[in-house]
Amino acid sequence: MTQDLSFSTGLAMDDLLGPASGLFERLAAESGDVIYVYAAHRHALTYLSPAYETIWGEPPDRIMADLGRWAELLHPDDRELELQFRHAVHTSASQPVVGCYRIVRPDGTTREIRDTAVPVRDEAGQLTHVVGIAKDVTASAVSRSPWIGLPEAAWTALVHAAPFGVGLFTPLGVCLRISPALERLNGRPEAEHLGKVIWDLSPGLRETVKPIFDRIRRDGRPVLNKEIAGRPAHLSGAIRRSRCSYIPVQQNGALQAIIALVHDVTEEKLELEAAAAVREREVRARLALRAGGLVPWEVDPASGRIKADEQLMELFGIEGTVPDTAQAFVDRVHPDDRDSTLHALQKAEVAGGSYHARFRVVHPTKGIRWLVGIAEGVLAADGRVRIIGYNGDVTAEVEAEQDRALVANELVHRTKNVLAMVRSLAHMTGQTTCDIGSFLVEFDERLVAIARSFSQLQRGDWRGVDLGVLAAECLAHVGGDRIRLDGGSARIPAQTSHRLALVLHELATNALKHGALSTPAGHVDLRWAMHEDRSVLIEWLEHDGPPVQQRSTGFGSKLITRLTTSRGRYEVSPLGVRWRDIIETEGVSPRG
Repeated sequence: MTQDLSFSTGLAMDDLLGPASGLFERLAAESGDVIYVYAAHRHALTYLSPAYETIWGEPPDRIMADLGRWAELLHPDDRELELQFRHAVHTSASQPVVGCYRIVRPDGTTREIRDTAVPVRDEAGQLTHVVGIAKDVTASAVSRSPWIGLPEAAWTALVHAAPFGVGLFTPLGVCLRISPALERLNGRPEAEHLGKVIWDLSPGLRETVKPIFDRIRRDGRPVLNKEIAGRPAHLSGAIRRSRCSYIPVQQNGALQAIIALVHDVTEEKLELEAAAAVREREVRARLALRAGGLVPWEVDPASGRIKADEQLMELFGIEGTVPDTAQAFVDRVHPDDRDSTLHALQKAEVAGGSYHARFRVVHPTKGIRWLVGIAEGVLAADGRVRIIGYNGDVTAEVEAEQDRALVANELVHRTKNVLAMVRSLAHMTGQTTCDIGSFLVEFDERLVAIARSFSQLQRGDWRGVDLGVLAAECLAHVGGDRIRLDGGSARIPAQTSHRLALVLHELATNALKHGALSTPAGHVDLRWAMHEDRSVLIEWLEHDGPPVQQRSTGFGSKLITRLTTSRGRYEVSPLGVRWRDIIETEGVSPRG
C-alpha cells in the first residue's frame, strides 16, 4: 500500500468480522500468504498476517510502527504501478482487483507479489474496508509451466550442455535460475542473482535489458540476437559483448516467465574488428602505394614463382596472362643492368635481408624506362623465405637528375665564359674611360645588360631564352614606345643571349647619345624573322634621327662590331645606324 493510504493500529478484527474474527485469525496464521484488512473510513490497517515477515523479510511490527515503510519496500520502478492498483481497488464496485508489483527486501533480494484485493461497501455504496491477499509469486508464478517445471536433473543436464548462458526470469526481471555458463559470463555465482532484478545487478543493463522486458510484457513477442555490452564483476573495467535472445514463456495466454539465451561474442567481435582493421590497413597501404606509384609483388626464391598483378605487367611491358615465374619480368630488364639487379636481389633471399636497386627495362611500346625496386626477405609460417617487394617507374626522376647534372655542367662552362666576357669588358672599358667614376658607370651598365640575359635564362631552366622577351627586357628602360619590336617566337641559346643583350645595350646607349633616340621625332625598329635553316635574321634600324657621322672609334661601336658574327654587319651612315646579324636558334619557343 502506498504512503498516502495511511495505516493506524488499535482497530479490532471484530469491527469487520464480528464472531468469525477468531476463526479468521487462526486460518490466516496458517496461510503462507499475507492477509490484510484495511479500514478505508479510518485510513488504518486493522490486520496483517504473520506471513508478512516471511515474504517481506521483516517483522509486522516494523511496518505497524512506521507506516511509510510500505512505500520504502516497493521496487522503485513499481511504485506508480502499485498506486494505480490501489486506486482501482478504491473505485471498484465490489469486484476483486488483481495487481502485480515487486518489493525489495531488507537483504536486497526482490520478490514478485500478486495482490488480490476486494472492496467492501455499506448499503450507501461507501467503501468501508479492503480485504486482500498478497501472494509471493516469484517462483510459483512460473512453476506451472511444463517447460520450466522440468525436474532438477533435466534442467541441470540442459543448461550444462548448452554452449551459452541460460537465465530464467519473471516478467518483471527477477532472477529465478541461471546456468553455470551465465555465472561465468556475469562473474557472479547463482546465489548472488536469485531473487534480484537482473538490471539492478549491473547499472548498464537498465538502459539495455529493462526496455526489452517491458516490450515483451507489452506484446509477448521474443527479442532475438540483441547485442549488449557490459562489465562483468570479475573483469573490472573490461567490456564484454554478448548476443542475447529473450524468449517469453506463456501459459493459457498469460506471460509466465522470460528465458534469456546469452552468447559471449567478445572474441568473435574482436576478431571481426581485427580483420576489419587489417582490411582497412591493406586498403590504406594500396592507396599509399598507388599514390607513390609503387606496385607490390611476392616471389618464392626457391621455386621462382611470383605473385603479381596487371599493374606490374604494365610496368614491365608484359602482355597476356600473369606469368607463373619471375623469369618473364627478369627478361625485360636491360641487358646491361640484368646481372647487377639479380645480384642485388639475392640479398633478400634470407629472412631480414633487403634489396634496393634502380635499373632499366626495355618496354615494347614506351622504350627504355627506369624502375626502382625495393624488397625484403620474410620468414613465412611454413618456414620458407618469401621476398616481398615493390617496383615503381622513376623514369621522370632519373631524367630530371640527368638534366640537373647537364645543367650544372653547362652552368660551370657558361660561368667561365661569362667571367671571361666580364674580364674583357672591364679591360676594354678601362681603355676608353678617363677616370674611375666613368669606368664604374659604363662597366655597371654593361654588367646589368648581361644580368638581364641571366634573369631570362633562369626563368627558362637555363635552356635558352625567347628572343622577343629578352629584347623587351633589355630595351624597357630606354625609348619607351619609340623602339618597336616585331618578330615571331624564337628561342636562342644561352651563350647567344649574353652576346645579344650586350649588343642591344650598346645600340640603345648610342641611339640615346647620338642617334634616333636623341631627338623627339626619332624611332627605332627592331625586327627579326626565322629562316628555314632554323636561324634568325635580326635587324636594328634607326629612323628620323639627326645626321650622324661615321663613328667606329668609340668603345660601344667596337664592342658591337666584335660581338657581331661573320654573317652580320654594323653600319653607321647619314640615314642612321643599321645593324643586322644572323644567329642560330633552338627553334620556336614553347608556349605556356
